[in-house]
Amino acid sequence: PSAIHAQQYGKIVERTAVLRRLIDAAGKIARLAYEEAQDVNEIVDRAEQLIFGVSEHRIQRDLTPLRQIMYGVMEEIDNLYRRKGQILGVPSGFGLLDKILGGMQRSDLIIAVSEFTAKQVRDLLGVEGARIRVVPHGVRLPKQLPEAREKIVLHVGAVQKRKNISRLVKAFAAMPDDWKLVLAGSDGYGAEQIRAEVEAIACRSRIEFTGYVDAAALERLFSCAGILAFPSLDEGFGIPVLEAMAWGVPVVASNSSALPEVGGDAVLYAAPESDEEIAGALCRLAGDESLRNELAARGRIRAAGFSWENSVRRTLRVYRELMA
Repeated sequence: PSAIHAQQYGKIVERTAVLRRLIDAAGKIARLAYEEAQDVNEIVDRAEQLIFGVSEHRIQRDLTPLRQIMYGVMEEIDNLYRRKGQILGVPSGFGLLDKILGGMQRSDLIIAVSEFTAKQVRDLLGVEGARIRVVPHGVRLPKQLPEAREKIVLHVGAVQKRKNISRLVKAFAAMPDDWKLVLAGSDGYGAEQIRAEVEAIACRSRIEFTGYVDAAALERLFSCAGILAFPSLDEGFGIPVLEAMAWGVPVVASNSSALPEVGGDAVLYAAPESDEEIAGALCRLAGDESLRNELAARGRIRAAGFSWENSVRRTLRVYRELMA
C-alpha cells in the first residue's frame, strides 16, 4: 500500500457508516485473526456477526455484495495496518497500534531501522524528519563457513502475501530440475492460498514447507543453501538478506523497499512484480558458479559493516542526544 492507498482507505471510512462498524469489528478480532492465522472466510463471518448482532439478519438480507466489500476492506485493513505494524516493529492489533502511534507523536526522537522505514514514518505517519534517527540492525558473522553447498533455494520468512511467495514459486519452476526450494517460516496472511498454488504447480515435489524453524535449524539451512531468494513486496529492513550474506549465501532480492540499502552491490536484484525477472535472476545464479562465489564474497564484506556492536553504539548516541 502507498500513501494513495491510505487516502483511499480514509475516504471509504468517511463515506460508509456500515464500513465504520466493520472496521470497529475487525479491530476486535484483529489480534486473534492475525496471531492464529485464521482463514479469511472465518474472519468475514465473525465480522458479520459483530456488525449485525444476530444470525437471523443474514436470512433476511442478501449479504453477498456486503461480503464482497468486506473482503476488499479486510484486504485494505490488512495491508495498511501490516505496513504500519512493520514500520513500528510490533504485532498487528489496532488497540496496541493506536497507542504506539500516539506515543510516536509525543516522542522527542524516533529510531528507524532503515532510510526507507524513516521515509515511511515521515510520509505515512506524518512524523517530521528532524525527530527520526536511522539505526540499522546488525548481524554476527559465523566463524566458520561450509566448504560445499547444496542446490537449494532458501526463502526465510512467513508464508504470506507480502513476502511474494506466489511469484517466487512460479519463478522457481523455471530453474533446473536438480534445484530444490525450501520455504522456511510459519504460515501468515494468505498462506492457504499460497499453499494451494504450490500444490497445483508441476514442480511441487521439489518444494518444501518447513514451518517454524528455531535458531539452530535456521543456521543449518543457511549453512547448506546455495541461494537465498527474497523477492518481498515490502520490507522495512530485511534481516534474512543480511543473515544470508553473513553466511556467504548469494542472494536474489527485490530491487525495492529497504532491501537495496541492506544488500548494496552484493545482491542480484529483480523487480518483485515480475515473475520473469525473478526467474531470470535465479536461473542466472544457478547456472553461474563464479557469480555465486563472487556475490558470496561481496556479501560477507557487506555484512561485516552491520555489526550489533555498531547498532548499540548508534542507539546509545541517540539516547545521549536526547539527554543532552
